[in-house]
Amino acid sequence: MSTIKRAAEIKPAPLGGAIVRNSVKSHASDPVVLKKAEEAKAFFKKAGFPKGK
Repeated sequence: MSTIKRAAEIKPAPLGGAIVRNSVKSHASDPVVLKKAEEAKAFFKKAGFPKGK
């Protein structure tokens, strides 16, 4: 029986360990992500950023 070797690197992160893999797909062209990004841009254009940020 063959086994599949999976390589993942665990890097320290401020809130815990992060698992980093080369095979993670990009969400750059995901329609849901694009819609949320456009909604966020419109909100900040209308409301602005808090003072001091």
